Amino acid sequence: MKNYAAILDNLQNSILRNDANLMADLIKNPTRINIYNEGYRIRLSGAVRSDYPTLEYYLSPEIMEKYLHDYVETIPSNFYSLDDYPIGFAQYIKKHCPDKFAAELAELESAIAEIFWLPDSACFTPPKDLTPEALMDLQVNLRLAAKLLIHNHNSNQYIKDFREDLSPTTPQIKETYLLVLRHENTVQRHQLAQGEYLIIDAINKGKTIGSAIEQVIEQQKDLLPEIAANLQIWVANWMQSGFFRKPSESPFQHQAS
Repeated sequence: MKNYAAILDNLQNSILRNDANLMADLIKNPTRINIYNEGYRIRLSGAVRSDYPTLEYYLSPEIMEKYLHDYVETIPSNFYSLDDYPIGFAQYIKKHCPDKFAAELAELESAIAEIFWLPDSACFTPPKDLTPEALMDLQVNLRLAAKLLIHNHNSNQYIKDFREDLSPTTPQIKETYLLVLRHENTVQRHQLAQGEYLIIDAINKGKTIGSAIEQVIEQQKDLLPEIAANLQIWVANWMQSGFFRKPSESPFQHQAS
């Protein structure tokens, strides 16, 4: 008789390959293993579906079911936590679904799920005596639970309308800029102006706030009027909404509720 480790290995292969006959030399009626094979697939597809409700609405339950089936069959779960498995579904949709807007919806819903579980970090709160000059010299980074996105459609508005039961319609092509952020235990979606996005991206890549502004204006001179008119409002919102983390703060694990 095989040892215990070999039996478990056979059982795992039977489940992953959806082939109960791999247990034929250990069990008289190997079809009894099918309950585990089916349960594995039901659990994985259910976890993915729960993180992509807007995508399922947009594609239709029938088409979504096909992609879920193919994803579960071709991408086994290699995670200790089931919470991480659905995140990769967005990349699968991007690769296999010809609908570009569906891929953007999937990417945004994936980001929402991922940001929910990422480690937390204390937000940077500027001191009251911080001068405008000192603010421009600040070097900070986005919170650990944050992600910048550029889409060719307003996927954020579509998700908002879906969640508010407003019967969303496919938006026209228009480049949109987003920051998905967890702040105060809530995943937030901030729609950004183009100049605002570029400045935040430059800050997150190591520029001081002042040098990031200068870089964007130098590279995108047409954005100068937008930046000049809105910069003060943007910076105030970044600080108030907790976009950035404390420069010297070590991240700590935190589960949002």
